[in-house]
Parts: sequence; structure tokens; C-alpha cells
Amino acid sequence: MFPKFEADEPLPLGQVAALLPRRGKGKIHKSTLYRWSTKGCRGIVLDYVEVGHCRCVTKQMLEDFFARLTKASKDKHRGADATIQTSARRRRAAEGATRELDRQGI
Repeated sequence: MFPKFEADEPLPLGQVAALLPRRGKGKIHKSTLYRWSTKGCRGIVLDYVEVGHCRCVTKQMLEDFFARLTKASKDKHRGADATIQTSARRRRAAEGATRELDRQGI
């Protein structure tokens, strides 16, 4: 799944992009990795090292980045179920509030 290179071997972003699995029909472009290392992806920033004037990443840095993205995605989806307000949930909440007000004589 992950690129075939040593865990602590820094590779330029362009080389790493060619090793990553395809997304849909096309390869991940090196500019995507550059963006991940500057602005991030969904608030998660890819760590990198500068080797001369070349931005590089190690296998471990990629694994950490993808693990943080996955965790953030799972956390977001777990919390989404509780915040979805369907009409049935709204109706049940309103009925419950009405019962509570009746119970209190209000």
C-alpha cells in the first residue's frame, strides 16, 4: 500500500507522488504533496524535511500523515450521527418537551 522505500530515507515530493496509489483515474500530482506540506488536507499538514532546496518526506512521515487523516475522518463521521437532525428526531424531541412541560404543569 505504501511506497516501496526505506522508512527513514527522504525522497523528493515528485518521486513520492509517482509511488503513491492512484486516486480515481489519475496519479497524485507532486503539487498535491506540496499543498499537503504547506496548507494541509482537512486541517492536517504533511511533515517534511528540506534537503538543500528540495522538499522531501520519509515513509514514516507519510504513514503518520495518512493515519492522522484517517483518524480525523473517523472522528468526524462518528460525531455526525449525533448531530443529524431528521424530521422524526425533531418531532420526538418536541413531543418529549411537550410531555415534560405538561408534567411540570406549564
